[in-house]
Amino acid sequence: MLKQSVIFLICLLCPILAPAQENLRIGFNNVDSFPYFLGKGEALASPPGISVDLINYVSEELQLNIDYQRMPGQRVLQSLKRGDLDAAFIFSYKEARREFGVFPMKDGKVDTERRMDTLSYVLYRPVSSKLNWNGSDFEQLNGSLAAKLNYSIVADIKKKA
Repeated sequence: MLKQSVIFLICLLCPILAPAQENLRIGFNNVDSFPYFLGKGEALASPPGISVDLINYVSEELQLNIDYQRMPGQRVLQSLKRGDLDAAFIFSYKEARREFGVFPMKDGKVDTERRMDTLSYVLYRPVSSKLNWNGSDFEQLNGSLAAKLNYSIVADIKKKA
């Protein structure tokens, strides 16, 4: 099983410590990822999911107004990069994302103590296949692999396949 650390990229609610004058624009995926965020489309679900609940709790404590913006994951990242969003969640750490996002760091490395959770990827194969993942490499890979388009795991799979 491939494990991907998922970092809570809310930019630590940005460096905003005072009550907000405007809404803090936070983007996240418009497809559910149970239990982190639920529902599909642009609207918040009820219940919205544990990540949204956590952000809502923090925003109340800090007296921040949150404007949630749900959209496809790649659009969230592009919006963050353009400055159309102030923060985004729940995205895994990739070095290239540091160009436009702030991740919790410690001693020059991602601070895993500040991540929201660790998500796993699951490798499915036909029962008759001898394909295996040994924890670091694929074994007996004959053919192609498929993964969701633009997910961060795709680049990792391409390196190993």
